[in-house]
Amino acid sequence: MNVVINRHLLSYSSLDGVNRALCRIDNRLSNRLKAKECAISYLPLINEELDYLERGFLYFFPELMQKVKNSSSYSFRHWKI
Repeated sequence: MNVVINRHLLSYSSLDGVNRALCRIDNRLSNRLKAKECAISYLPLINEELDYLERGFLYFFPELMQKVKNSSSYSFRHWKI
């Protein structure tokens, strides 16, 4: 629940935040793997498909929140619940 309470997912609300996250992933990869492929290389595709990704998320998120609310005894304070 720390993810919700501390708003960790807000870092993904902008392309800058996604860029930082992909860089953190790349920093954890071995040099051998990074030589083949790195996460940051997907940023242009994410940017190109951003509208599609957002529509999919907005369709999926309310259903996810309802499912979590119905199956948890935790008292959520998220504005979407």
